[in-house]
Amino acid sequence: MGKMKQVRISLVVSWILVLLFNVTLFAQSQRISPDAGYAVQDINMTAPYTIGYSGGLDVVYADISTMNHSNRAFVHEHMKDDYNTTEIVLFNYNGERTKLLFTATGWPQAVKKIGDRIWFSYTGAEGAGFYSIPWDKTLSSYPASTARPEVIVDYNWEVEQAPDGKIFICGAEGMSGGQKISYVDTENNNTVIPVIIIGGNSSGFAIDSEGNIWSGEYVLGWSPSMHIEPCRLGMWSKEKVENAIATGTPLTWDDADVVIPLGSTDITGQTTNWGPNDIEADSQGNIYVSMNTYSSWNSSSEYGRVIKISPDGSGNYTITELGQTVQRINKWDWARTLAFDGTSDIDTAAYTDPTKNGPSANILFLDMDMTQCDDVDQVVAIVTDQDYDSDGVPDAVDNAPETYNPEQVDTDGDMYGNICDADFNNDGEVKAEDFLIFQANFNQTVPPGNPNVDMDGDGYISSTDFGAFRSRYNSYAPWF
Repeated sequence: MGKMKQVRISLVVSWILVLLFNVTLFAQSQRISPDAGYAVQDINMTAPYTIGYSGGLDVVYADISTMNHSNRAFVHEHMKDDYNTTEIVLFNYNGERTKLLFTATGWPQAVKKIGDRIWFSYTGAEGAGFYSIPWDKTLSSYPASTARPEVIVDYNWEVEQAPDGKIFICGAEGMSGGQKISYVDTENNNTVIPVIIIGGNSSGFAIDSEGNIWSGEYVLGWSPSMHIEPCRLGMWSKEKVENAIATGTPLTWDDADVVIPLGSTDITGQTTNWGPNDIEADSQGNIYVSMNTYSSWNSSSEYGRVIKISPDGSGNYTITELGQTVQRINKWDWARTLAFDGTSDIDTAAYTDPTKNGPSANILFLDMDMTQCDDVDQVVAIVTDQDYDSDGVPDAVDNAPETYNPEQVDTDGDMYGNICDADFNNDGEVKAEDFLIFQANFNQTVPPGNPNVDMDGDGYISSTDFGAFRSRYNSYAPWF
């Protein structure tokens, strides 16, 4: 009897370990404090070393589990803590390191899936500029051995693709050359044609659904304050950009169709200036901006914020606060790269449907730069706080948004929570084959029982799990 009890305890301990590696718990971010109407979730980007500097971030869909569809994943460019080696790494939607895609030397800046290739850039090393590797969603061809040079320039902060397929790059030329956005003529040996030249240091840019370009200006000083006016965001219409490409005459601030000042007051009540770091756009024309105070080199006074800028249809724009960085004493915690994954704007409730092999929820991902910290690098998911099943997990990041499951158990990693996922063989339907799998594991403790069959996540496959399975029988993906 004592031996049986010991075995049962051992199995329970094993099951707890399984849960620790397969459960995503929704929790308040350590980095971002959300504003009213929004929620945030930290995603730890696991690595066998401390990430020294975060560069680019993009969302892709890759075949990274045993299912018959692709998962949301993150392409992340960062520098290892040797401050020399840059890696492009694929992380799964829980932030677990999945595949090394490429290794380079230099400081990472941008990474973006452009068509069937992954573009990336680095600076501070010979040959700095933009390169690319083929995109393979099966991940079978990585790590790539070589990268194709695309544009060798000393301004390489970001790359974006317009709705019509045109590719643009941006960055400041040197510390005082000013922000420059250029068109890359891919039909003419990737000839670079400057289209917008404005002041300030490197800032991200975005191309909205109509093809208009948004970018920002800020200037860093060194004494007594790091930040100097002006600090602003501008928009240049697609028509003006096309004309600049045709004539070879770059646009300036005098040509901007919209100018939005970004000077503000920080969360301490002190007046300061916010430097735009990165900019993203959604399909509805909303613009998202990550910003930092850069008020001094005093880490305890560094703050950031994320805002949404929305057109009201009459030529005016409203600004909504999404969240502000949490004060972290003696640690710089700058808001860095943004990536938007969705089919609408962040305020529109939506579920993640992995079977679509593409965006289905509306999530803004913010990469936090941990250059001066020894903490785990984190990406913060920012979403609307709508929660259909009232389990404390917002719909956009809930793996079973219509079924109460605060624990978010997902043991097969297919982005569907066990509580709603009775498709044990991952063929997209719940049929007799799944029943046979259930039957073979019934009345077993997990492990050795199949953890995917433990739908309620209590460590034992019982009649409760059968009830959940029966309610899903003869159903087809997606499951909510």
